[in-house]
Amino acid sequence: MFHIDNSAAQSALINAGSSNQFSSAIVYTYLELEQHLQLRPWFARVGTYSNIADGPSRGDYILVKSLGADVTTVTEECFEFIVERILGNHERMTPMEAEDGCGEHRCHE
Repeated sequence: MFHIDNSAAQSALINAGSSNQFSSAIVYTYLELEQHLQLRPWFARVGTYSNIADGPSRGDYILVKSLGADVTTVTEECFEFIVERILGNHERMTPMEAEDGCGEHRCHE
């Protein structure tokens, strides 16, 4: 289950597309991952103030750090590597395996 506080994003994911080309590109990448990982998601609406991920999405990590979360920045190069590995002809990897496999690409800043 995905909790989303943005109605446009929720709609784009449920409808598998958007009239905005940039949103569509993100949705299509997600759909490839969803299919590859054989996910059967449910997209639920959550209010912004109830969404624990809202602060981090805006660069505010105070609440999640106070709850014990670690904050890591993933470089664009590493993100692309992980997506390529997941979508490519490779064995299915866990997130930790993906992270370990891209250490040579300076994943964390």
